[in-house]
Amino acid sequence: MIEGYQVHKQALPPIAMPVIFEFLKGLPFTRIERPAMHLSRSLQNDNTNDEAAHFLIRLLKRAGIDALIEFDDVSVVRYDAASDYVDWHSDGGP
Repeated sequence: MIEGYQVHKQALPPIAMPVIFEFLKGLPFTRIERPAMHLSRSLQNDNTNDEAAHFLIRLLKRAGIDALIEFDDVSVVRYDAASDYVDWHSDGGP
């Protein structure tokens, strides 16, 4: 069991969803198939100067997500098939 998290149902207002999903459709994704994960991902590296990442951050903050969690970066994971997954792993951070 993972401790210290909260589930927020319908965290994004319905009016924000079409704009965010349209934006996500335009992102370039890289397919990853490793023992710990099978998925596609985008915005996974240093996003300091990535305008797409900053645009998504602004969209999410305008939609009110920053009232639920503090953040200053994003990464996007897409599950393309029912068999896609992320298993327990470490990204090397604290």
